[in-house]
Amino acid sequence: MRLTNQHWAYISAMTDETTKEVLVLQVSAHPDKQLIMKTIDQLCAHLPSGTKSIIHSDQGWHYQQK
Repeated sequence: MRLTNQHWAYISAMTDETTKEVLVLQVSAHPDKQLIMKTIDQLCAHLPSGTKSIIHSDQGWHYQQK
């Protein structure tokens, strides 16, 4: 999304597909691996211990990095 100062911001969010609740959200100036890893790390810290989650994404190249 373009901000009012004409810079770009990239949002990475994880939702619960059953409830549609946004579980975690990160915003960055760059759509890179660091943004995705911060989102996943935040999600892991948010979930109850022992939870086994499935992460699905069709968002593009930055979600396909090793």
